[in-house]
Amino acid sequence: MLFSGAALLTASFVHHVAGLPFEMPRIWYVQPKLCFVLALTTFLFGCVLVKQTSFAPDPDAKSKSDVRFETVRLYTRSECPLCDDAKSLLSTFSQYLPEIEEVDIETDAALHDRFNTCIPVVEIDGKVRFRGKIDEMLLRRLIDAAPTPESPNTCD
Repeated sequence: MLFSGAALLTASFVHHVAGLPFEMPRIWYVQPKLCFVLALTTFLFGCVLVKQTSFAPDPDAKSKSDVRFETVRLYTRSECPLCDDAKSLLSTFSQYLPEIEEVDIETDAALHDRFNTCIPVVEIDGKVRFRGKIDEMLLRRLIDAAPTPESPNTCD
Protein backbone atom coordinates (compact mmCIF):
# COMPACT_ATOMS: atom_id res chain seq x y z
CA MET A 1 0.00 0.00 0.00
CA LEU A 2 2.85 2.32 0.86
CA PHE A 3 4.53 1.86 -2.52
CA SER A 4 1.25 2.02 -4.44
CA GLY A 5 0.34 5.28 -2.75
CA ALA A 6 3.81 6.69 -3.35
CA ALA A 7 3.64 5.69 -7.04
CA LEU A 8 0.22 7.31 -7.48
CA LEU A 9 1.32 10.49 -5.71
CA THR A 10 4.40 10.64 -7.93
CA ALA A 11 2.26 10.09 -11.03
CA SER A 12 -0.09 12.86 -9.88
CA PHE A 13 2.81 15.26 -9.42
CA VAL A 14 4.38 14.39 -12.79
CA HIS A 15 0.97 14.69 -14.48
CA HIS A 16 0.47 18.22 -13.17
CA VAL A 17 4.03 19.35 -13.94
CA ALA A 18 4.86 17.81 -17.30
CA GLY A 19 2.17 15.33 -18.21
CA LEU A 20 2.39 11.56 -18.15
CA PRO A 21 3.94 9.69 -21.09
CA PHE A 22 1.17 7.08 -20.84
CA GLU A 23 -2.61 7.01 -20.48
CA MET A 24 -4.32 6.64 -17.12
CA PRO A 25 -7.87 5.42 -16.52
CA ARG A 26 -10.64 7.89 -17.39
CA ILE A 27 -11.36 8.72 -13.73
CA TRP A 28 -7.82 10.10 -13.45
CA TYR A 29 -8.77 12.93 -15.80
CA VAL A 30 -12.41 13.38 -14.73
CA GLN A 31 -11.81 13.40 -10.95
CA PRO A 32 -8.15 14.35 -10.38
CA LYS A 33 -8.77 15.59 -6.82
CA LEU A 34 -10.44 12.31 -5.87
CA CYS A 35 -7.52 10.35 -7.32
CA PHE A 36 -5.07 12.51 -5.37
CA VAL A 37 -7.01 11.99 -2.12
CA LEU A 38 -7.14 8.21 -2.73
CA ALA A 39 -3.40 8.13 -3.46
CA LEU A 40 -2.64 10.13 -0.32
CA THR A 41 -4.94 7.91 1.76
CA THR A 42 -3.30 4.78 0.37
CA PHE A 43 0.15 6.14 1.14
CA LEU A 44 -0.78 7.15 4.70
CA PHE A 45 -2.49 3.82 5.36
CA GLY A 46 0.66 2.07 4.12
CA CYS A 47 2.72 4.14 6.56
CA VAL A 48 0.42 3.10 9.41
CA LEU A 49 0.73 -0.57 8.42
CA VAL A 50 4.52 -0.35 8.31
CA LYS A 51 4.56 1.30 11.73
CA GLN A 52 2.28 -1.40 13.20
CA THR A 53 4.50 -4.23 11.98
CA SER A 54 7.46 -3.02 14.02
CA PHE A 55 8.33 -5.65 16.57
CA ALA A 56 7.79 -4.79 20.22
CA PRO A 57 7.90 -7.85 22.43
CA ASP A 58 5.94 -7.87 25.67
CA PRO A 59 8.44 -7.07 28.45
CA ASP A 60 6.26 -8.87 31.03
CA ALA A 61 6.32 -12.13 29.06
CA LYS A 62 10.04 -12.85 29.53
CA SER A 63 10.89 -16.42 30.27
CA LYS A 64 14.16 -18.29 30.05
CA SER A 65 12.73 -20.56 27.35
CA ASP A 66 12.37 -17.64 24.88
CA VAL A 67 16.14 -17.06 24.67
CA ARG A 68 17.28 -18.10 21.19
CA PHE A 69 21.07 -17.75 21.32
CA GLU A 70 23.97 -18.80 23.54
CA THR A 71 25.96 -15.55 23.54
CA VAL A 72 25.56 -11.95 22.42
CA ARG A 73 28.60 -9.68 22.54
CA LEU A 74 28.49 -5.95 21.83
CA TYR A 75 31.81 -4.34 20.94
CA THR A 76 31.63 -0.68 21.90
CA ARG A 77 33.55 2.33 23.17
CA SER A 78 32.69 5.19 25.49
CA GLU A 79 30.87 8.27 24.17
CA CYS A 80 29.51 6.48 21.11
CA PRO A 81 25.92 7.46 20.16
CA LEU A 82 25.52 4.52 17.78
CA CYS A 83 26.61 2.20 20.60
CA ASP A 84 23.91 3.69 22.83
CA ASP A 85 21.33 3.12 20.08
CA ALA A 86 22.53 -0.47 19.70
CA LYS A 87 22.19 -1.13 23.44
CA SER A 88 18.70 0.32 23.41
CA LEU A 89 17.61 -1.77 20.43
CA LEU A 90 19.12 -4.95 21.85
CA SER A 91 17.33 -4.32 25.15
CA THR A 92 14.06 -4.16 23.21
CA PHE A 93 14.67 -7.77 22.18
CA SER A 94 15.96 -8.87 25.59
CA GLN A 95 13.21 -11.49 25.79
CA TYR A 96 14.96 -13.45 23.04
CA LEU A 97 18.60 -12.67 23.82
CA PRO A 98 20.88 -13.87 26.61
CA GLU A 99 22.57 -11.29 28.79
CA ILE A 100 24.56 -8.99 26.53
CA GLU A 101 28.30 -8.92 27.14
CA GLU A 102 29.67 -5.45 26.44
CA VAL A 103 33.32 -5.28 25.39
CA ASP A 104 35.10 -1.91 25.30
CA ILE A 105 37.47 -2.00 22.31
CA GLU A 106 39.66 0.67 23.91
CA THR A 107 40.89 -1.86 26.49
CA ASP A 108 42.41 -4.23 23.91
CA ALA A 109 44.74 -3.07 21.12
CA ALA A 110 43.82 -6.01 18.87
CA LEU A 111 40.10 -5.28 19.19
CA HIS A 112 40.75 -1.58 18.64
CA ASP A 113 42.60 -2.35 15.40
CA ARG A 114 39.92 -4.81 14.27
CA PHE A 115 36.80 -2.74 15.03
CA ASN A 116 38.05 0.86 15.23
CA THR A 117 35.84 2.45 12.56
CA CYS A 118 32.91 0.03 12.52
CA ILE A 119 31.56 0.04 16.05
CA PRO A 120 29.16 -0.90 17.40
CA VAL A 121 29.67 -4.51 16.38
CA VAL A 122 27.21 -7.19 17.47
CA GLU A 123 28.49 -10.74 17.61
CA ILE A 124 25.88 -13.48 18.11
CA ASP A 125 27.05 -16.98 18.93
CA GLY A 126 30.58 -16.13 17.79
CA LYS A 127 29.60 -14.69 14.41
CA VAL A 128 29.64 -10.95 13.65
CA ARG A 129 26.09 -10.09 12.58
CA PHE A 130 26.02 -6.27 12.62
CA ARG A 131 28.56 -3.50 12.16
CA GLY A 132 27.63 0.14 12.71
CA LYS A 133 23.90 0.79 12.91
CA ILE A 134 21.83 -2.28 13.74
CA ASP A 135 18.95 -2.93 11.36
CA GLU A 136 15.91 -3.76 13.52
CA MET A 137 14.19 -5.74 10.76
CA LEU A 138 17.28 -7.90 10.17
CA LEU A 139 17.63 -8.53 13.90
CA ARG A 140 13.98 -9.53 14.05
CA ARG A 141 14.46 -11.92 11.13
CA LEU A 142 17.53 -13.40 12.78
CA ILE A 143 15.56 -14.02 15.97
CA ASP A 144 12.59 -15.45 14.06
CA ALA A 145 14.87 -17.82 12.14
CA ALA A 146 16.64 -19.07 15.26
CA PRO A 147 15.29 -22.33 16.65
CA THR A 148 13.24 -22.05 19.80
CA PRO A 149 14.36 -24.11 22.78
CA GLU A 150 11.03 -26.01 22.71
CA SER A 151 11.46 -27.11 19.10
CA PRO A 152 13.57 -30.26 19.10
CA ASN A 153 16.12 -30.82 16.40
CA THR A 154 14.72 -33.66 14.29
CA CYS A 155 17.96 -34.33 12.41
CA ASP A 156 19.27 -37.58 13.83
